[in-house]
Amino acid sequence: MNVIPLIPTPGQRLQIVLENQNVTLAVRQKGPRMYVDLDVGTTRVMSGAICNDRTNIKQYKTMAFNGGLFFIDTQGNEAPHYSGLGTRWVLLYLTEAEYDQLYQETDRGAIHAG
Repeated sequence: MNVIPLIPTPGQRLQIVLENQNVTLAVRQKGPRMYVDLDVGTTRVMSGAICNDRTNIKQYKTMAFNGGLFFIDTQGNEAPHYSGLGTRWVLLYLTEAEYDQLYQETDRGAIHAG
């Protein structure tokens, strides 16, 4: 499990290597919701994925991106807002193995604060 570093700004783009995948993430706030675009190399994997608390941003299995991305509200269970990125809301990356284990141990992969 890796914490992806984000700063409290309404729009940001970062490049990071996750399990040997060259990932570009674009995180943006539009109105009350946050959205993520995800590219692996030059392949767009997700565009405008809605961000919720403790829900895998990757909505479907794809060969283009291995693992899962989850926002965690460290103070409750609200959807993320840019003003608290990196403090109240953290973005986690889980490998496929970590996600599969979590899915088996919890209620269908829900991440619980603890």
